[in-house]
Amino acid sequence: MEISRYNKSCQIWKLENDMLLSIPIKGLSYESDYLILKKDGELQIKAEYAWNGCSPKAKIFGMVFGTPEGALPLEHEKRIISRNLDALGIGALPWDKPKTYFASLVHDCLYQISDTHPKKLDRRKVDRLFYRILRAYRFLPASLYYLFVRIFGKYFWGSKS
Repeated sequence: MEISRYNKSCQIWKLENDMLLSIPIKGLSYESDYLILKKDGELQIKAEYAWNGCSPKAKIFGMVFGTPEGALPLEHEKRIISRNLDALGIGALPWDKPKTYFASLVHDCLYQISDTHPKKLDRRKVDRLFYRILRAYRFLPASLYYLFVRIFGKYFWGSKS
């Protein structure tokens, strides 16, 4: 029986193409193999970046169990979601991913920046952005997910995990 902690060696998402986003977190410049954050809030996440979506997850007998990622946006929601994302300054995103996909992507990237810049990046702002993206996608349990990142995120902020 294989039971393992869901970690970097078994991610569920991998970015297929480079992604360029404008996020409302400004003033920090950072570059690594997988992302570039500019002081104006432009975030470039490079293709092949992998992450585990909304945590926690566990792999048991080759199957992934854990926090649900949400459904794909419904057709009638797309106009509202687009307007919500525009209001955040993020702009249009593809529709073929679950509702938590982009929130978890941005959140995981920014938490990984905290490995080297924990004092220059405000965890409350990063967690709030996660929540705002979930809300923009009309993800009903957004408040619950936000509560959990606020409670448990402190254990991962500024760590090399």
